[in-house]
Amino acid sequence: MKAFIPQFDRHRLAPSHGPSQMGLQEDLRSYQAGDHLHNLPEIYCDLCRHFKDYYGCTVHYCRKYRYHLDYAARCRAATRVAEERRREEERRQAEQAERRWLIAMEERRRAEERRLAEERRLAEEQRLIAERKAAEEKRLAEEKRVAEEKRIAEEKRLAEEKKQAKQKRQQEARLAEEKRQAEISEAQENERRTQQQQQEEEDQIDLPFRFGVGNGDDITEMLDKPDGWCPDRIVFSRQDSLLEPTRTSNGCANHRVRPGLWPRFDPRWLAFKVDVEDKFLNSLGAICKRSELQRCQNSKCVDVAQRVSLAAPQCTWAAFREWAVVAISCQYVMSPTKSEIDKHDPPQVHIASAIGLMNTLLEKHFEDEDPIDDVLLGPGRRSTRLNIPEITNVIYWMLTVQTQMDRNTVDYATWPQEFIPPRLIQPSIQRAESRAVELGLCLFRVHTLAFASSRKAAEIPAIIAGVNRRPELVHPDRGHERCTANRCNYMYRDNTGRMPFHNSPRGQSCGCALLSFSHSKLCAPIANGLPAVWSTRQIDTLATADTEPYIAISHTWADGTGAHPEYPGSVNSCMIQFFGEIAARLNCVGVWWDAISIPAKRNDATLRAKAISKMHLNYQNASYTVVHDRYLRKFKWRDGDDGCADDGCLAVALSPWFSRGWTSLELHISHNVVVLFGTADSRFDPSDSRSVVIKPLQDILSRHPALSPRAHRIAALLIEKVWRKKIENISEILAILHPRGTSWPSDVKLIQAHLAGCGDHEDLAMEEDETVFTRRILGAVGSMSRYALLHGFETLAPSGPFSWAPRSISDMPITSSDDFEGDFEGNLDIHTNGSVSGTWHWRYLKYSDTHTGALLLHRPRLLQDRMLTDKQQSYRLEQRLSTIPSYSVLETALQNWRHCALLYADSGRSELRILVETLGVDDGDDGEKIIDCRYVAVVEELDAEMDLDECGYHTIRLGHPEAPEGGTDLRGVIQMHSDDESEGDLGNADEKPGSEDEKSDDGISDFQKQPGYGVEFDEFGPILSGMNRY
Repeated sequence: MKAFIPQFDRHRLAPSHGPSQMGLQEDLRSYQAGDHLHNLPEIYCDLCRHFKDYYGCTVHYCRKYRYHLDYAARCRAATRVAEERRREEERRQAEQAERRWLIAMEERRRAEERRLAEERRLAEEQRLIAERKAAEEKRLAEEKRVAEEKRIAEEKRLAEEKKQAKQKRQQEARLAEEKRQAEISEAQENERRTQQQQQEEEDQIDLPFRFGVGNGDDITEMLDKPDGWCPDRIVFSRQDSLLEPTRTSNGCANHRVRPGLWPRFDPRWLAFKVDVEDKFLNSLGAICKRSELQRCQNSKCVDVAQRVSLAAPQCTWAAFREWAVVAISCQYVMSPTKSEIDKHDPPQVHIASAIGLMNTLLEKHFEDEDPIDDVLLGPGRRSTRLNIPEITNVIYWMLTVQTQMDRNTVDYATWPQEFIPPRLIQPSIQRAESRAVELGLCLFRVHTLAFASSRKAAEIPAIIAGVNRRPELVHPDRGHERCTANRCNYMYRDNTGRMPFHNSPRGQSCGCALLSFSHSKLCAPIANGLPAVWSTRQIDTLATADTEPYIAISHTWADGTGAHPEYPGSVNSCMIQFFGEIAARLNCVGVWWDAISIPAKRNDATLRAKAISKMHLNYQNASYTVVHDRYLRKFKWRDGDDGCADDGCLAVALSPWFSRGWTSLELHISHNVVVLFGTADSRFDPSDSRSVVIKPLQDILSRHPALSPRAHRIAALLIEKVWRKKIENISEILAILHPRGTSWPSDVKLIQAHLAGCGDHEDLAMEEDETVFTRRILGAVGSMSRYALLHGFETLAPSGPFSWAPRSISDMPITSSDDFEGDFEGNLDIHTNGSVSGTWHWRYLKYSDTHTGALLLHRPRLLQDRMLTDKQQSYRLEQRLSTIPSYSVLETALQNWRHCALLYADSGRSELRILVETLGVDDGDDGEKIIDCRYVAVVEELDAEMDLDECGYHTIRLGHPEAPEGGTDLRGVIQMHSDDESEGDLGNADEKPGSEDEKSDDGISDFQKQPGYGVEFDEFGPILSGMNRY
């Protein structure tokens, strides 16, 4: 037991709490009871409680109190106290043991109750699960029954609708025929009135064409010229002006109605205006002189002429460029509105006719196979050499302006490249390409931009001229100097591993931390088909995307604006703050950014696939799509500078952002697009949102071609092809994605599906097979160019639906449109049953086509414009893309040549033909004959031009599921005819009599015995000596 330790006084050794004289009796009673014995050591006196040595006390006697101590009594008392305390301790321990036993029993009872309760809960859950399962099975059975009833009802409804639609089509056809007849009658009456009105106008303003014509008659009545007649030759030098002096001081000098105006355009007038046998440049100058265009002093025209002069292409023939500037500026002032353009204003028509005759002059030299030269013959037959590409650039620029003003006199869809001899234009192209390499520009992007127009490489000098004006347009990435016209070193680079970009101030390092956004918060909106928009008011909080305005960020991961590669869903806090400030400037409260709004694959692959399948809707529903590109932020925008819009448009077209596949989809689907440019104000650091200028893309593109350089027009046309243009043709998808790259090869088919409008289907979210996408995309778009069938690759099926399509959409060739309007080639219709139909020029296969070398299997150059990575090559091998058919396909078809035909895709301007097997003839809804065929291959018909006299023009249908299986000879059913009248059955012309069934005893036909049939074959076809297969 614990010993008592007395407290000592500072001034004495004895304890300070011993008994006093007054309390002696009380201390004795305490001593006799023995209460103190268990606390006092032996060195103390039992009575006075001092040290024994202090007063000389002993065990039996206390000297202080002179009192004898009874030791036996003390021992008995101590024994009694110890026994009582022992009994008390045993009682206490027994009580504790009983208490522990009671607690244990209570715990055991409670555990048993919990076990019974858990068993009852599990049994109840099992019962509820069984009830729910039975209810679900009952509900599914009911839904299946209802769905079956709906299906039957829908089939009945569709059948009824089809019947009604057929009746409606018949009625509409009858009404349309009546309307057509009425329109023909009305058109004839309008034509008569128009001719009468034009004649009255010509008589009123006295419009004779008396250029070298002695009798003074109108030139339209003298299209048959006397032999040897030609207009007077106009002699001028390079320095002579092509404009007439001003003859009026009031208003525009060229807007005045005067005698000699050309009231309408007719290309046959060229022979009456110039000496067509003269040099090209002399004839061109004569057209300018004959137009009698005056030097205008009108203040409006002079102001516009200054702006037009900045936009017009540079030309060493200053007099011709001056004529073009005056013509366009006066024409621009004449027609400030659309309503005035639509009027038949004689002065406007006169200028447009003069520009149209310049194009007619180029056509004549091309058709007469008379190449133009660069010589101008002046007085005394002195020759001067001028820059032909620069002069033709001016002509082309004037033609594009006429198109914008609805005064287009060009009746072809594209500008023929053969107009200008390559020897004249190639030097300027080579100089421009060399300059691009010196500047560090990506040559692939420059060629992509140029080849989007009809003049292709001829536009490269104009693009480089635009880059020379603004040094910021040079690509900053090192390595672009090694890019070629056919590939970009950065095109297929995997950028998903880039570290996040810091929006740091100049000369400082950003010390911001990564900001992580919760993955769990993305599940609910994505599962409900809503965009996961993060609020700019409170970090890591979702905004209400369906009610609150938000911005969608369109960027490239190559800029470092993607998610952290090691921490998905994490971005630098400085960037989210920057985008939040941009959203505030656009009056938005949310940001959709794929780096934090799409789940990472490692977190939830299924949810990520669903988010990607709906990603385009996030841009479609956004209040603004914000284009962020570090290349564009380095472009300094100057307010008030008209050239900024021109150069900014070129910057967008040359930017890394415009070269990516996903951003093309984002641009295509967006409504309001704004671009972030840098500011020329040096007060703001890059970390400040005020350091960027927000410009609507529409304002950048909407520039009249008369007031903007050619480079702007090229870039604007390319951007407009992608932005908000409804996809109506497979070729448009190919043209959009052809020059763009993706980090993952499988992304291409997803982008194609989204552009076609079928990418958000649930069954495509996790689909990997490229052929599934090909079928779905072709069926969704419903139209394609004839050129798309000239792919030359293995098809999806040997026969039946989609037996004409390659395994991948990317394997189809592309066509491009340009500045001029109209589609003169026509398109093909793709039907939901997998067939494609359209009108074709075609002819039957002849016996002479079976001769060796007459038809060769077309071998396309595989991926000629790509440098594929190992990842992409393995993907294409896995999907069996770009597989070339074996030569036995052509060999088998030629053995049954009576059952085959050739389709002409481009009116005979190329040696490529489509070899088909004729299957039968069907009647269309309008009674027109439809020829069913099977796509065989693309062949090359060397040294052969299309002869319309032996060709037909019918509706050809490929891949119809109900077409006959085997080939058949249709020569007795379908007869060839020209465009105007039938020529009889020409299908058997050039046949070898009896060559189809006539065989020798050994079973080999004469066709197989002819020289060259048994030649050796390599992997590309027959080994031909002295002939180039390609």
